[in-house]
Order: sequence, then structure tokens, then C-alpha cells
Amino acid sequence: DALPILRAMQNLPVSFMFEPGSVMKPISALLAIESGIIDAEEKIDCRDYHLEYNETKRIIKDSHEHKYLNMKDIIAYSSNVGISKIVEEVGSRNLYNRMLDLGFGHKTGSNLHGEASGIFRKLEDWQGFSLHSISFGQELSVTALQLAGAYCTLANGGNVLEPHILKEVRNEDFEVTKKILPKVLRKVSDKKSLNTLKEYLQSVVEYGTATAAKMPNLSIAGKTGTAEKLIRGESAYSKDKYTSVFAGFFPVESPKYAMVIVFDEPRYNDFSYYASMSA
Repeated sequence: DALPILRAMQNLPVSFMFEPGSVMKPISALLAIESGIIDAEEKIDCRDYHLEYNETKRIIKDSHEHKYLNMKDIIAYSSNVGISKIVEEVGSRNLYNRMLDLGFGHKTGSNLHGEASGIFRKLEDWQGFSLHSISFGQELSVTALQLAGAYCTLANGGNVLEPHILKEVRNEDFEVTKKILPKVLRKVSDKKSLNTLKEYLQSVVEYGTATAAKMPNLSIAGKTGTAEKLIRGESAYSKDKYTSVFAGFFPVESPKYAMVIVFDEPRYNDFSYYASMSA
């Protein structure tokens, strides 16, 4: 009986931490776009990917089988295999630095009570398969506010902003006594690369994993994430407990709103755990 009371007291968007899953894939894709290390039309083999590190083997799979996809379709159809091969070209240090720049692993500066900093290990603590795992949103935890901030940056031309919940303060005569202006903390990426990424994220809604979010009179860009939850006290993932996430912004041409939707342990039996079916 204490759990509902506890949740009512928490400010969940800033305190609840979760593994984000595939909503992180656009970060690796953006780095690849910026550097030009992968041609946009290059077809990448997205069949099961067999890896080995220090005699430990791992097979990276997709929830739906794919053969060869270009980078845009890797994002649209959310291929774990495809993004794993892209992030190998990007490299660990580049991904690590960009994740920090986008606000993961530390508080956003919002000063909202109870804000968590998330969990993002230092680069020297990454292990053999960490690069691949982090590229599709495992081995780290984020808050909804951090994720929203990152997608705001992708939408607004690369400005990492300090979030705030007040636009202005007025007195009893309705006169403005204080205005809170946007504060740019740092700049990442470039307009051309971000415009390309926007096309990729719009394709997710147009024909990829988020077609349920498609609307006739509104252009939407975003990314789904269906993340298995770690079993408490173990290093294994649950087979029936998930976090389902959608992060996106609209309208694509001139974004005004970014939104993050998170379902903690949605129903498993009717496939609601797939973000494409719920978030």
C-alpha cells in the first residue's frame, strides 16, 4: 500500500531513472552523419551479429529480422545490429563525449527537487560490449527530463538548454516582475547534420516503428524504445518486464514541442510492452 503514496510524492520525470532503449540510437547516427564515415545510401548487413570479446560471445539480434538497411532505415526500423555496426565506426570516446554533452550522467541544472543525475559509467569503466549496448540504450539509466532535453537539442539546432518550468513571474497587478530567458549551456553538432537526422526521425513516424503516432495534419519526428528491465539483484534482463518509451518533437519543419512518454512495466500479454503499441 505504500507504493502509490511514495509515487505520488515523487516528481517522476526528474527522479525516476530507467534504461532508455532504442531512443538513444539517433545519437550514434548523428555522430556518423557529422563525420561522413558512412554513406547515407550504404547498405549495412543487419542480420544477427556475432561478437566475441575475451572469449565471451554475444549475439546481437533485432526484434524483427532485417537483411540490409541504409542508415535512415536502421533508425526507422530500429535495428540493434545496424546501430551496433555504425557505432563501431563512431568509436567509444566520441559516443561518450557526446552523451555527456547532451546531458546524460549529470543533473540538468533545473533545480527541481529530487532530480536524479542518471547512471552513466566513466569511459574507463566500459567493458567489451559496452559500446554496442550503450548505442541502443542499455548499460545506462536516464530521467525523462534528461531525455527531453536531449531531444530538444536535436530539434532546436544543437543548443543544449538549461531547463526551467517558469516562463515569467507576475505580481498581483499582473505585471511581469521577472522573465526567465533561455540559457544555452553549450552547442553540439551542426544544422546540416541535424536536418538529416530530423528526416531519419520523421521516417520513424512515417513508415517505421512509430506509425501509431502519425497524424494527418502534423509532422512528427521521434524514436521508440522498448527496453528490457534488469532483474533486481542480478545482471540478467527480465523476459516480461519492460520500459516502453517514445521521445519526439513536432512540427518537424519548425519544432515547438518536444515530448517524452514512458510506460513502466506495461502489459506483456497483449504486446503493450512494445513502445510501438503503447508509448
